[in-house]
Amino acid sequence: MPLMAAYLQDKFDDPVLMGPDSESEQWVSAVAKPNRREYGVC
Repeated sequence: MPLMAAYLQDKFDDPVLMGPDSESEQWVSAVAKPNRREYGVC
C-alpha cells in the first residue's frame, strides 16, 4: 500500500478513493491514510 499511496501523492492533487464493497474498506483505507486522503465504500 505504501507504493500506491506514494503514486497517488505524486500524480493527483486531491483524490477521493472509493472501494466497491465493505470487504475493500481495509485496502482503500490503507492507501488513503498515509496522506490523509478521503475514502469511501459503496
